[in-house]
Amino acid sequence: MKDALSVICGVAAIVIVSAYVGPRLDEAQAEYESIRDAQEAAKLDAHIREHCGSINSAYQMLPSGEVQCMNKHGRKTGKVML
Repeated sequence: MKDALSVICGVAAIVIVSAYVGPRLDEAQAEYESIRDAQEAAKLDAHIREHCGSINSAYQMLPSGEVQCMNKHGRKTGKVML
């Protein structure tokens, strides 16, 4: 009888801990993915600025996959294929 009671208590403890920890793991995963996406966007921005020019330049992503480089006045200066 004691063995059955200890097994039931052990299973109940596992269920309670899983119910508490499970959602927090999902939140941590979403936060990690958000940080990773921001880091990838920053790397892409730095790579494009390296090809388009100084920090005063701008760029626009084209549907063809090319990047349209522009100067600080918005004039087109060239295209880059990444």
